Amino acid sequence: MFPNTDRGAHGTCMLSLIIGRTVGIARNAKPIIVRVNPDRYLPESFLDGLSRVYDHILANGNQGKAVVNLSFNFKEENINLGLKRQLGMYIMIGSLLKTNILVIGLLIQRIIAENVVVVTGSGNSGVPVDGYPALFGSAAAEPYIPNLIIAGGIGEQYNAANEIDYLRGCRYRRSQTAGYVNINAPAYNVKCARNDNLELLGAEAGYKESKGTSDGQSFGSLVINYPRH
Repeated sequence: MFPNTDRGAHGTCMLSLIIGRTVGIARNAKPIIVRVNPDRYLPESFLDGLSRVYDHILANGNQGKAVVNLSFNFKEENINLGLKRQLGMYIMIGSLLKTNILVIGLLIQRIIAENVVVVTGSGNSGVPVDGYPALFGSAAAEPYIPNLIIAGGIGEQYNAANEIDYLRGCRYRRSQTAGYVNINAPAYNVKCARNDNLELLGAEAGYKESKGTSDGQSFGSLVINYPRH
């Protein structure tokens, strides 16, 4: 699971929920891991990753069998900052940004057209959905992808006094919302594997508690994946 490069262990955590020996459910699934370089948070990086996924599906005849888990979320302003950081200057990138978002959406459509399920998370800002790929579920998006699976999170809920009212069965307070968020799954204190706490000893070595809609989408992916294998 690439411990030297998986910063923050996010990919390791999500993968463990799907195929992990102790916390995974769809353990017979065969993972194909595609990593997006965190130092190049650019549209081209996401396009490169999606292109590799698409090529692998076609080359290996995985139509009707594969589930693609897009465990990332980016906003237009994030991409803007990424381009500025990479280029070392402040530039106007509106048309370039829109073009790349459009191509990302079209590529997701092509993957889905191969009878492949694509799952993503709604985001973790606690506001209405404002990032991609989840925004492709909006009828106002270009392109609009109505059969994209978008996972929200179930978790804790706080009252006005900032006290926990419930621990189960309610929306995770940071889970982003929209009418097109079509599944919800656990997203609070989810036990998963990690690769950066190996100094711990005992039964909990190598594990952490995770929070966020990426956990929810991983559960969604494994539920969809299970009957396909």
